[in-house]
Amino acid sequence: MRGATVTDAESTAALALLDRWFGDVSAVFYTAAADGDFVPQRVAGSCARVLGLSPESFSGAFWRERIHPEDAGRVLFELGSRTEIGPHKQEFRLRDDEGRYRWIENEVSLKRDAHDGTVYLAGCLRDIDVRKNTAMEHERFRETVQAREHFYRSVLDSMPLRLFWKDRNSVFRGCNQSGAKALNLNTPDEIVGKSDYDFYPDQEEADYLRILDEQVMSSGAASYHCEVPAREAEVWLDVSKVPLRDETGKVYGVLVCYKDVSVLKRSEMALNKFKRAVERSSNSVFITDARGSIEYVNPTFTETYGYDESAALGGNPRMLQSGLTPDEIYRELWQTITSGRNWSGELANRCRDGAIVWQSVSISPIVDDLGTISHFLAIEDDITRHKTLEGGLKRQLDFIQALIDALPHPIYYKGADGRYQRVNRAFEEFAHMEYGGAVGKTAFDIFPHDLAVQLKAMDEDLIAHPGNSVREFHLLGRDGSEHDILSHKAAFTDERGDAVGIIGSHFDITEYKRVEAALAENEARLRELTSTVGEGIYVVDERQIITFVNPAAVKMLGWNEQELIGRDVHRIFNCPGHADSEGNDADPCCLADLIRQSQRTVRSQGETFLRKGGQPFPVSVIASPILRDGEYAGAVVAFHDITEQQFTQRLLDNALQELRTVLDNAQMGVAYLREGRFSWINRYMEQMFGYTIDELHNESLSILCGNPAQDKVCECGMLQNLGENQVYECEHQMMRRSGETFWCHQRGVAIDSDNPTAGSIWIMLDIDKLKKTEHRLKALNESLAQRVDEETRKSLEKERLLIQQGRNAAMGEMIGNIAHQWRQPLSTLGLVIQNIHSDHQEGGLDAAELEKYVDTAKRAIQRMSCTIDDFRDFFRPSRVREPFSIYQSIQETMRLLAAMLKNNGIEVALTGDSALVAYGHPNEFSQVILNFVVNAKDALVERKVPKGRIDIELNTRDTSGAVKIRDNAGGIDEDQLEKIFDPYYTTKANGTGIGLHMNRTIIEQHMDGSISCGNVFENGKRLGAEFTITIPLQCNETDNRSEVTA
Repeated sequence: MRGATVTDAESTAALALLDRWFGDVSAVFYTAAADGDFVPQRVAGSCARVLGLSPESFSGAFWRERIHPEDAGRVLFELGSRTEIGPHKQEFRLRDDEGRYRWIENEVSLKRDAHDGTVYLAGCLRDIDVRKNTAMEHERFRETVQAREHFYRSVLDSMPLRLFWKDRNSVFRGCNQSGAKALNLNTPDEIVGKSDYDFYPDQEEADYLRILDEQVMSSGAASYHCEVPAREAEVWLDVSKVPLRDETGKVYGVLVCYKDVSVLKRSEMALNKFKRAVERSSNSVFITDARGSIEYVNPTFTETYGYDESAALGGNPRMLQSGLTPDEIYRELWQTITSGRNWSGELANRCRDGAIVWQSVSISPIVDDLGTISHFLAIEDDITRHKTLEGGLKRQLDFIQALIDALPHPIYYKGADGRYQRVNRAFEEFAHMEYGGAVGKTAFDIFPHDLAVQLKAMDEDLIAHPGNSVREFHLLGRDGSEHDILSHKAAFTDERGDAVGIIGSHFDITEYKRVEAALAENEARLRELTSTVGEGIYVVDERQIITFVNPAAVKMLGWNEQELIGRDVHRIFNCPGHADSEGNDADPCCLADLIRQSQRTVRSQGETFLRKGGQPFPVSVIASPILRDGEYAGAVVAFHDITEQQFTQRLLDNALQELRTVLDNAQMGVAYLREGRFSWINRYMEQMFGYTIDELHNESLSILCGNPAQDKVCECGMLQNLGENQVYECEHQMMRRSGETFWCHQRGVAIDSDNPTAGSIWIMLDIDKLKKTEHRLKALNESLAQRVDEETRKSLEKERLLIQQGRNAAMGEMIGNIAHQWRQPLSTLGLVIQNIHSDHQEGGLDAAELEKYVDTAKRAIQRMSCTIDDFRDFFRPSRVREPFSIYQSIQETMRLLAAMLKNNGIEVALTGDSALVAYGHPNEFSQVILNFVVNAKDALVERKVPKGRIDIELNTRDTSGAVKIRDNAGGIDEDQLEKIFDPYYTTKANGTGIGLHMNRTIIEQHMDGSISCGNVFENGKRLGAEFTITIPLQCNETDNRSEVTA
């Protein structure tokens, strides 16, 4: 090996040995320098057999020029970047001696000589051209299949039809976007693996669909029409099912196609409804020319407005104006219909006899073939035209391409260059081309030049702005036939969202357009020729055989159409005493015979028809004969069930009679005036004024006014106010027939506020006695204020007297307490005086002893003086509200009563919160405490309780202080508790009944508090009475201003 310690002979021998060992292997071993040129040093002789290269082709650095230009840079870079010892694989293309590039696999290793460490390359070359080309072909095939599947999926998803495909077990294997959206699925893949049982709650319905799938897969295609309930409205679908077959023709599934025909179905239903409605009508209908001159009126019009046909024809609808509808509405009406638009609204029309009728009117313009308005049609109902379109999809499909070919509508895919790349069989038939003849063509090769230019512009706009497009265009076929085509297009985008083509479909709607035009023509003709709707109609021929009956008649009579058609009208309506229908001389037994003999239009309100079950019902009938050459050929009979009308009339008559009875027995005068004159009065008004209804009929209000000079002014003023305010109410002096005047309360209501004189209702009450009572009451009210002041003064005087009496009673108690307080000091003074007298007589009274007696007497006198001061402060009136301690106030009161309580063996306990501070009059509060304690003492003494006890408890309630005073004197009877605070009510033998009443007055009126009374129980036994005083406590924000006590 060159550049190494291995000799050339050794290297050649080594390669020869490798050739011998691996001579049959498709591999070429070599060594090469590890420098930048990578010049081969030794190459096995199998290179010609394996690689198609002679060994000389590897001499020098020229072998690098045989590497494919796209691979050379990468290969040399990888060889030059080898720095680690070990194998490395490369794949690249190498040109053989014939100039053809082969795929070569180079497994090379970086070697190091064991003797001198020289680095070189040793590798093995293999021909992988077949394997590589096969893999690349497979990859290209896979990409082609994916592109085709993406194309087919895009085609299916762009179609408005709902497509579903199932396997042999009726399990869903896929659907398009329209199908997924109809089932509220996010993606079509969500349906895979589901069945009809997952979407239909009714198992029987799902069973039916599965059986139908089995029949389709065994017998062939099927189609049907179904109605599906939905949230907003019913949905109608046309359903087509075809079996799916594989290449051998074996059925492996079924294709289901749903087409939403709800709009067409609703149009069909609306048109049928319109046809039934416009055959006969109970509403007024008239037709005018473009100038407004009446050219046609129906019988209901003449009956409603009182104009016969000759008087109405040639007239103008302005003759119906009543003046009640504003002119602005008529201007809006005329502007609307003359601009080609429909108008509907309410109008107040006037009949020939002057009666006012309100009509809900719908007026539509009628145009001729040139689009010019020729007439106007006034009618109630406006029914939307409809069109009925049905189609189906009945073709056999093979995989996805067969699925598209089975669709009856042309479907195509064209590239961005405008050339058709894929089309289905329907498109080829549409374009009159052989199989495959449309591929590669453009619109200019298929359609007329002008249409092709238009289609190209549409395609370019769709490519520039991807989305969907729906257009209609007119196509002239090669055979000269004309077609209206509805085209659906959608831009086909790649993975990056760029438009690369257009998917579209064509629908031949020529027949739909023809049907639509025919329906429009029939609808216009029905609007012009049909005068009434909604009533029963039947037609008989000259033999009185029924030849036509409309649905309204079928419904009213209770028969079905098949039972009525072909029958003798006498048999259906069971005419009594009917002679042979062929006998022209027989007397007419029913309306049909009457028309036959009279040969004129007959109207009747008193006819009676029979239902199928034999039940009679009244009808209003209009019958017209059919004459051919002057001979009777049949009749058209229109009838209307007036059962409800007669029932309503009876109810109205009964209600009117009841109303008259009620008004005649009402204790007030009621009158109805028309044009300002009496039309009717009730019996009470006859009694009130002395006139009979006949005497007042057609008289004005002035006949009842008291002052003849003001009669006309009174009448005009009342009616004028009635028009301005709708309700007029006042009091007037009216005159009876006897000449007596009296006060009368009047209330009038206008029936029509715009024209009060047209009609008004008046209610009149005789208030003469009420007026006299008001005068007496006024005089009484004038003296009432003086009486109230006098009574108030007396009440205040009584209250002051009660309070003074309470104080006097308390003062009496205090005098008794003073006597108790003074008894001991007086005894002390008596003893001191006796001792002084005794010591003086005995001669033992010295100055020191005298001073001692004087001090003792002074202390006794001081105690008596303090007692007087305490009682004087207690009774001193306080006219200023001030903060005071509740606890301290009670203590001071108890100190005044201590001697009395002690002498009676009564124990007093004061407990609770000693920090309570109230805001008010402390002396009055002390007087209240004194009254309660004295009352408790009296009860304990009177009832001789052995261990008398009075408990006083202080606590806080929210922002108020509570003082509870209870005793153990046995309590108060329940029937006395409610009256315990009443003035002069007492439970004591010698009591005044003032103390507790005064306590409540002080607490509630002077201190804004409350006071209550109850009993205390112990072990179920009444222990004593408990009084609770609640008064407000002083707050930080208390206003300490002085107030004069009321």
